[in-house]
Amino acid sequence: LVAMRRMASDALTIGLLCGVGLGLVIGSCAGPLLGVFAVDATVGQHALSYVRVRAVGLPLVLLTTAAQAVCLGDRDSKTPVFAILAAGVANVLGDAALVPRYSAAGAAAATVLAQILGAAVLLVVLRRRQLRLPAGIGERSFLPLGLAARAGPGPFMTVPSRRASRRFLALALPVFLALLGKIVFINSLTVAASGVGTVGLAVHQIVFNQFNFFCKAGDSLGAAAQAYLPAAFVKGGGGSGEPRGAPARRLILRMVRLSASWGVVNAALASLLPLLLAAVFTSDPAVQAGVGTVALQMAVGLLLHCTTLTLEGVILASGSGKWLAKVYWVNSVLFAGGLWLSVRRWPGLPTVWMAMMLFQGVRLAEFSWRTREDHWRQSANVSP
Repeated sequence: LVAMRRMASDALTIGLLCGVGLGLVIGSCAGPLLGVFAVDATVGQHALSYVRVRAVGLPLVLLTTAAQAVCLGDRDSKTPVFAILAAGVANVLGDAALVPRYSAAGAAAATVLAQILGAAVLLVVLRRRQLRLPAGIGERSFLPLGLAARAGPGPFMTVPSRRASRRFLALALPVFLALLGKIVFINSLTVAASGVGTVGLAVHQIVFNQFNFFCKAGDSLGAAAQAYLPAAFVKGGGGSGEPRGAPARRLILRMVRLSASWGVVNAALASLLPLLLAAVFTSDPAVQAGVGTVALQMAVGLLLHCTTLTLEGVILASGSGKWLAKVYWVNSVLFAGGLWLSVRRWPGLPTVWMAMMLFQGVRLAEFSWRTREDHWRQSANVSP
């Protein structure tokens, strides 16, 4: 318990510091990075304002991610959900208040303010838990978040030791590289979409935002797998004569079935929104028509995404982060290169979103194979 609490404290500090560094890099390099996209000067200026304001909130993003992980590690999934809902409501209200006056910068500011609220909710809950634990557990014991027990409530976060930093780096670097590979491919979609004109880029932004909204279901299931599977891994058979690893396999199967059902609901809702509520997203008839041309690809991508992210969480919980990082980089390089060649031959957003759909399908096949190898085939090999 002491080691886990100290790790939680270190995670919050590392998350905050990494967010500060990332925010500085993105804020200072926003101009050259946005120059990659083929957009007119007016759109580019709005995008630059948006990115620079959002960069201010990056420390909160990574701090919130670390705090959510601490809650999930404590088997508390309600607090992160409440924080996300509160931030979402605040973001909508902020958009309504700030966008009419400040345009893209107002939208970014509304998001940053919502992130402040979400982070505050999580940190207040963690601090209250810290204060409720008794002091005096032992001579060198610590309360949650690395606080020495004999020192009273003390500071909320601690600076990790060199040993702890190396341990975090060993665990986090493969995950970071995997996410970076994923980001490379996602950004290649936007680069490709920027080449089809302002209307096409507007369509892509609307569809991409819808896709990200519905992706939260898969993201939450992946986080749940990382939080709950380790306990199942350490269990033996659940009954007399039951093979080792059976509890983990049962949990994986339940999560996969849930994710498949959730994916069907996601795909249905996402495909109906552009048809029934197109005017909510844009009043431009050309943009409305463009959304309809890629709605099917978006829906199929979401259908696959929930199960894909669930299995990604299983792989991370199984300690296969290095394998995941390698796969993401291979996939991203191949898909980004293939997309570049494809849009030259078949320009248009349907090609871009077909690449996104195929990316989800390939990931699902790869992650399914890895999960089967780790939890079914290996179990068969060691069974008596």
